[in-house]
Amino acid sequence: MARWLVEVAAVALVYYLTARLGLGLAFANKNVTAIWPPTGIAVAALLLRGTRVWPGIAIGAFTANLANGASVDIALGFSVGNTLAPLLAASLLRRISFHPRLDRMVDVAGLAGIGTASMLVSSTLGASILAVTGGLGGGSYWSVWSTWWVGDSLGVLLFAPLVLVFLSTPLSESRLRTRPVEAAGCLVITGVAGYFILTSSLPIQFLVFPFVAWAALRFFQLGATATMLLVCTISVWATVNGFGPHLDYSPTLRLVSLDLFNGALALSALLLAAVSEERATAMRRLHQSAEHLEKEITLRTKELADANTELKNEVAVRGATEEALRRQTLEYESILRAISDLGEGAVVVDMSTRRIRYANDAYCRITGYGLEELQAFDSYLAVLTPEARLRTDQTTLSIDEAGSTSAFGEAAVLTKDGQEVPVDWASSRVRFGRDELSIGVVRDATERKRKLSLVEAARDAAQAASRAKGEYLSRLSHELRTPLTVIMGYSDLLSAGELPTQERSHIDAIMRSAEHLLSLVNDVLDIARIEAGQETLVLTPIDAVLLCKEAVNMMASVAHRSGVSLTCDVDGVQCMVKGDRKRLLQVLLNLISNGVKYGGQSVEVSVRQADAGTARIFVSDTGRGLSKAEQVLLFQPFQRLGAERRGSEGTGLGLALSKALVEGMGGSIGLTSGRSGTTFWITLAADTPVSADGTGRPVAEQQARRTSSNGARRGLSVLHIEDNPMMTEFVESLCRAREGVHLQNAMLGRMGVELAQASKPDVIFLDVHLPDIDGTEVLRLLKADPLTRGIPVVILSADATSARVAQLIKLGASKYLTKPIRAQAFFDALDEVGARGGERDLTAPTPA
Repeated sequence: MARWLVEVAAVALVYYLTARLGLGLAFANKNVTAIWPPTGIAVAALLLRGTRVWPGIAIGAFTANLANGASVDIALGFSVGNTLAPLLAASLLRRISFHPRLDRMVDVAGLAGIGTASMLVSSTLGASILAVTGGLGGGSYWSVWSTWWVGDSLGVLLFAPLVLVFLSTPLSESRLRTRPVEAAGCLVITGVAGYFILTSSLPIQFLVFPFVAWAALRFFQLGATATMLLVCTISVWATVNGFGPHLDYSPTLRLVSLDLFNGALALSALLLAAVSEERATAMRRLHQSAEHLEKEITLRTKELADANTELKNEVAVRGATEEALRRQTLEYESILRAISDLGEGAVVVDMSTRRIRYANDAYCRITGYGLEELQAFDSYLAVLTPEARLRTDQTTLSIDEAGSTSAFGEAAVLTKDGQEVPVDWASSRVRFGRDELSIGVVRDATERKRKLSLVEAARDAAQAASRAKGEYLSRLSHELRTPLTVIMGYSDLLSAGELPTQERSHIDAIMRSAEHLLSLVNDVLDIARIEAGQETLVLTPIDAVLLCKEAVNMMASVAHRSGVSLTCDVDGVQCMVKGDRKRLLQVLLNLISNGVKYGGQSVEVSVRQADAGTARIFVSDTGRGLSKAEQVLLFQPFQRLGAERRGSEGTGLGLALSKALVEGMGGSIGLTSGRSGTTFWITLAADTPVSADGTGRPVAEQQARRTSSNGARRGLSVLHIEDNPMMTEFVESLCRAREGVHLQNAMLGRMGVELAQASKPDVIFLDVHLPDIDGTEVLRLLKADPLTRGIPVVILSADATSARVAQLIKLGASKYLTKPIRAQAFFDALDEVGARGGERDLTAPTPA
């Protein structure tokens, strides 16, 4: 990183300095110069150091244009063109295997063609920016555009070769080291002659070409680029100071014409140097090849003499070798026959003829053929079924292409009596004398296949049982929800009428029991979906500190009513985790709720960075603690440990569901407990995301800047109480479409009531059917509390009966929107709240 920063800073500094030099030649327009050296510097830097130095180009271009008097937006636009053009040139040059030393004609031609063509990007973008911002006079667009393009192109042709050649050519390979006197004389003579030629009023600039050609032919690209820079410097100085021909031209036109001459001269010198270096390289290689050929001939002559002697000796020992080979063949055949005692079939195939040379008794038993019958087949594949023959042949071809010597696989043998026998095979190729043989081992796979089928059948049965479990739970959910709908619906109708106090208490008891049963069904189905892999968790970066604060704020009123001190120890902590925000908040609320119910006098939430890759959230209480036996049962479904002491309601599924959700996020949950209390902990993967707006701040940090810890808001604040994720996402989309709307979501009725008490929003959108308590009860609780009584409540429900609408309006609902909700109706409701300044009633008078 430090080296990269140094490189970027160096490129930016060089770019800025050369840009200031080039801008001194801007006559037609203060932002346009007839020669732009930084372009050549940028192309050379990208080719030598890679694309990673592009920030230095962008910084140098931006600061140079800004220092030249351009506004920030115009300077930024110019810097984009000044960066994109060199990037494009460098990228295209790499595609043609460009040599930075320019030692080939194709390198010079590529630099000239691609480099100048790429500069169309910067000239077009820069001239267009000037035209759009009014920086050009009438009819001067093409003049400025051409001057810009010529200046950038000359920068590539004159300055890029100089940097590339001098930084990529080792001094040990340069002729400057072997001919220093001639090099110095060439440079001095070229400078003196160039001064008199280029400052003359006569059009004799072409007379400098012999001097440049001298440097190119004798010193190749180093000489060509050095003299090019010298001639270019003299010519530009002469033109700026009023020397040279065409004094009646404008300064810009004189500089452009002279730059075109310099460009042609530079291209010619580079091509001449490349041709000379290619010729010198070819001659050097030819001389080396001649020397190498002479050595090879001498060595080969000696080798032939030695080989003649060795051939005589080989003839003498060949007879003994053949006898030893015959004995080895008998030994190998004995080994292959012995494999039959192990039940393994063995076969030897001559790979030159693809015919079976030998097979042991076990192989003959598997195939049903005798050895003579097997040897009579045209191919060793003839004993296989047609499908296995094709598959095995393709495997053999693949082995040949890969250059391997061994392989294994499965096949099916077609026995002599027409039966198919599955087999496992393995083979290896060996050199045996002059022959290439393949030795294969074959085993009857009938028993293995039978056992495998039993395993697959057991797996299919387990999967079918899992599917049956899911279908059963789905049907159970449907069958339980249907009577619950009737019970809760009729209870609502009865409670809407005038009833004696005792009967109303009976109806309330029915409603609480039905709601408890519905919560139990929801928790069971949540756990079932997670176990079946059907629960979709959206893992995103979450600010754990803000999430803990939000959970504590939501549970503060509950803890206060229970006489429990609830605190959040996250000061000075910065911690991002990866998880599903909605589900993680659900887990935190469940743990805090358990701590408030069973945890003694105080509950504390804290966050710590566990290590470089994980973070932990702690929920600690000061209760009596849990025994080892209780800890074992704690995360099991329907285990309501501690409920007998407090008499609180619950399903006994909260911790089991929390464990499934945390593990679904790739984390873990556990606890430590003793006499001083119990601490639950959640471990999740740490994350440090970058915001989508490019500010570099985490998303949660930006949310924290919009919503402070005490709930301060800007614009219209909305609380949406809804358990359907799709409906929640729809309302979030509608609120995002309106500027200044701050949305909070609650998936549970009681959670919504507590959040409303804590944040006091401008308007509440309420669904009637919620998992824990009915929306009617939520409305009653909101209207009974002085803190939330004046907040307008808009009902969002699919229940469109006139009795239901009348009942909710009578209970204090301000508006009733029937699902499916149209966007315009939602916006109209928001507009009415904003127009009335957050008044409680939108459509009807407030009931007494």
